[in-house]
Amino acid sequence: MLTIVLSHDKKNCRPGEKIEGTLQWDLPGTPGTLELRLCWHTAGKGTVDTRRVDTFEWKENSPKGSRSFSFPLPLMPYSFSGKLVSLRWFLEFLAPRVDDAKTGLHYFVLSPAGKELTLAGEAHEDAYEEIVEVWDEEEPRESP
Repeated sequence: MLTIVLSHDKKNCRPGEKIEGTLQWDLPGTPGTLELRLCWHTAGKGTVDTRRVDTFEWKENSPKGSRSFSFPLPLMPYSFSGKLVSLRWFLEFLAPRVDDAKTGLHYFVLSPAGKELTLAGEAHEDAYEEIVEVWDEEEPRESP
């Protein structure tokens, strides 16, 4: 089992803040490597986009344990929900070399308003295209 426990149990985050917590694992075998990924994906009609923003990876020989983490959150893209498409942020905790290890997931909102933005009308498709275009132009960041 792979578990993500956030400090302060935050579900709504603002751009530039840190998301912090503890990772806990109890696996049937030696993991070799564990990874925590900071990602976002779109859901809805049309093409699904998934982006990995940051990865924290380490060698681990103990099948059971815990470790703290801290990720600085990017300035964008914001979490939003529209009639045709939504964008959701999540943390993904995995043990790539362990069979039957269930991935730990934690979804959260990233927005300056502290809540998911709601898009209405036909303009939301244009807003989505702008968000993805700006994201593609950003420089890659170093892992924590």
